[in-house]
Amino acid sequence: MAFLQRTICGNGSVKAEVTDISGGLGWAGIIMRENNAGGAKKVQLMTNLSAFSRREVRYSTNGTAYPQQFPSQQRYWLYLLRLGNQFIGYVSVNGLQWSQVMAVTVNMNSCIEVGLVLTNYQQTQTVSATFSNVNVINNNGNLAAPDDVISIEAMDEIYTLPQVNVFPNPTSDELNIDLTTYLGRSVCLELYSLEGKLVQLTAIDEAQAIEHLNLADFHSGMYMLKVKSDGLPDVLRKVALNRNLD
Repeated sequence: MAFLQRTICGNGSVKAEVTDISGGLGWAGIIMRENNAGGAKKVQLMTNLSAFSRREVRYSTNGTAYPQQFPSQQRYWLYLLRLGNQFIGYVSVNGLQWSQVMAVTVNMNSCIEVGLVLTNYQQTQTVSATFSNVNVINNNGNLAAPDDVISIEAMDEIYTLPQVNVFPNPTSDELNIDLTTYLGRSVCLELYSLEGKLVQLTAIDEAQAIEHLNLADFHSGMYMLKVKSDGLPDVLRKVALNRNLD
């Protein structure tokens, strides 16, 4: 395995497009790991530029690494986002529209190693990979999920993401949430800081078309809103709170 990395502290993301794998069969992609030691906790997202992509997680030091393959569908753009101890993975055909393919919680140190990873199928083969559009962000105020997340994939299935609109965004105090696609369902609204801390939890027994969140007690900044309902994939929306709008 080859690993090209840099250190980030706090929240961060790594994005890359895998454009070529040569010299044999292999997996190439992006990784976040606690350190460079063997058996370190890690989250990685890879492709073989063929029929499959692969997500892999090690939750504990020297623990088992859990790999899982899923159809690539020519989605060779890869994106990993860290928010606190939440790690969210996305894939894309064009780097514009993204599908969420993983969301896991792994307790890692504040400072971790992120970068590019390459591994071969057979030890007798030496493979190489070419990456483009590589981008690493560390603790940036604009850090958030991609704007255009079109689906969430679990196991080997792709689910259409329920439609959720939030407005006004940015807001100065009250946030309106369009939950038309959740009418009559029980819904949980979770608001997270960019550090991954849950700062507000709202449970709704029967969702109305428009629900409201009062953000008057929070400081200006970026937040992540997670909409959860049994039987449906979770939906993430970024929320900007700006007190100066009043």
